[in-house]
Amino acid sequence: MLDRYLQSQPDSAEGLLSYSEVLRKLGKSEQALGRIETVLKSQSDPSKPIQPSLRLQMAKLYLDTDDSQKVIDSLSGLAKLWPEDVEIASTLSQAHQRLGDEQRSSSYAAIADAGQKQTVLADGMLFELLSNPNRTPEQCYALGHLLLHKKSRENGIYWLEAALKLDEKFAPAHEDLAIYYDRTDQAEFAAIHRRYLNASGTP
Repeated sequence: MLDRYLQSQPDSAEGLLSYSEVLRKLGKSEQALGRIETVLKSQSDPSKPIQPSLRLQMAKLYLDTDDSQKVIDSLSGLAKLWPEDVEIASTLSQAHQRLGDEQRSSSYAAIADAGQKQTVLADGMLFELLSNPNRTPEQCYALGHLLLHKKSRENGIYWLEAALKLDEKFAPAHEDLAIYYDRTDQAEFAAIHRRYLNASGTP
């Protein structure tokens, strides 16, 4: 089904992610990697940045195929942007370990372990928010901040924006969203949030 979908929607990053994950679970990481690389090469704009979630998936597939240096090459830039991300740190830790760099492996493992202890709280926070019609901007921000920096940019943004729907002047959410848009080279959106911060006197 995913194969047929990708034939009609070849540029769907979400479809490609799902398809590659199914192949990976079937022990076909090389096939999954080949499909992703073929699709990326055939895109109309090959210079377009690879979506972070897809880049992370490629790194996992490189790890599966024992190409640890490609894992590091794929994730080094992403790790600089999101240094607290659990999956990025864990994948890099494994790659450095396989290359015999125990110091860097341990450093990334520590980041992953610390983040994992915090992200296990996310499910409980999510349940509380979904079951509470009187949620506060602070609660939405707390979950959004945790997800943005340690687990999922997309889900983090959702809850940060949820905080702003409750209080459009809530500075911490504007600050995190400005950080996200700065790091993803979307200056015009970052500027919108910085205007709120400047108006509130937040540096």
